[in-house]
Amino acid sequence: MEFKPLQNLFGFFGYLRGKDNYTQTNVFEQHQILSGKNPIWVTVSNQESHLFKTTPELYSVIMKKATLYSNGIFKHYKTVKGVDVEVENSEVIKLLNNPNPLQSKTEWMIEELIHSSIYGNSFVFGLKAFDSQKTPSMLYNLPADRMVVNPTGLIFKQNKISDIIEKFTLKGMDGKNEDYKVSEVIYSKVTNPNSSIIGLSPLHSLQMPISNIRGAYGYRNVIIEEKGAIGILSGGSGGGISGNSIPLSGEDRTKLENQFVNDYGTSNRKKKIMITKTPVSWQPMTYPTKDLMLFEEISSDLRIIIDVFGLNENLFSKEKGATFTNLNEAKKITYQDCIIPYANDFTYKLSDYFGLSAIGEKIVLDYSHIEALQENFGLSEIGEKIVLDYSHIEALQENELDKSTVISNKVNTLINLMTNGYSKEEAETIVGLK
Repeated sequence: MEFKPLQNLFGFFGYLRGKDNYTQTNVFEQHQILSGKNPIWVTVSNQESHLFKTTPELYSVIMKKATLYSNGIFKHYKTVKGVDVEVENSEVIKLLNNPNPLQSKTEWMIEELIHSSIYGNSFVFGLKAFDSQKTPSMLYNLPADRMVVNPTGLIFKQNKISDIIEKFTLKGMDGKNEDYKVSEVIYSKVTNPNSSIIGLSPLHSLQMPISNIRGAYGYRNVIIEEKGAIGILSGGSGGGISGNSIPLSGEDRTKLENQFVNDYGTSNRKKKIMITKTPVSWQPMTYPTKDLMLFEEISSDLRIIIDVFGLNENLFSKEKGATFTNLNEAKKITYQDCIIPYANDFTYKLSDYFGLSAIGEKIVLDYSHIEALQENFGLSEIGEKIVLDYSHIEALQENELDKSTVISNKVNTLINLMTNGYSKEEAETIVGLK
């Protein structure tokens, strides 16, 4: 059942204009709810994009996660005698750093995470001139809200994705659909308890806090925009025993209205104080917004959204800002428990898609340059000494050998090789520092 926005919830104010659809659900027993009415929740299905774009708390959390994620640096590694060695001049890395003419690497990564976060699915299409082309020419995020997953009907006894999913279909805006082979698309999904094939939007679990946030904003908007008069100016008390008010005559009322609107105010050339012979009294018309705790409700719902998307509340603005230590710790925890696991899952799919897994190679997203993570990826004492030994090499001088660069360059690989039993000469030969 659909309702006009906030009409039932705030009927005495009139309803807020908007595009939201609301559904009434029997979540509670009738005796548990004041006046016996059921709560009204915003509809999530087919409204994901609208909710994302028009709910600031939801938008800020997802964009924060996407921005942190996009800080990663793509690296291509191969395994040499059990040790990961970075592949130089990798065609795959060149593609990932410049995926298509319309987007930078950062924009492309942010868009992919947004699709996954609001729709529960993401579809990355690799454009090839012909099937035998090893590395695609471009990578595009297909619009997840218009994608259809076509299953074969077989699931649990299959060992290839192509035996489970027949194809992907993009529903065209002009009514013309376009099919994509399973081998052309990197398909990622959020866990769905009701389907192993199609992901579930996290926004479904946030239906209640999103509804409450939008309801609180709607309530405040109605108070601001449609509250009516700010107060009542009426005839004052006549005094005496009865204390009855003296009604204003029509002439006095018109005179007061004109003076109040035209002569008095806080701007220049307007009078600040009204002096009149007519006895009048003022009754302000206000709403107890503080007692309604609308701001507290929004803050509480924001924390729920932060938790669902795996971030830390110290990353976001609040009345009492986080200390530097708390902010640094929040970033560290967020990267370790949220960003890096998501990145590992995506790069695992990338490695498989590019055929690297089959030959002992892989794509990774490196976050070791992030300042908050430096303690975790710091150089050992032996590493510091080796850095000094190779400081004269031109390839290692580009970034003045700061720690964040050293961690991801040849010296780091050299240290790994020597730690795993290789002599200095052998390690130098493998890495290319000799």
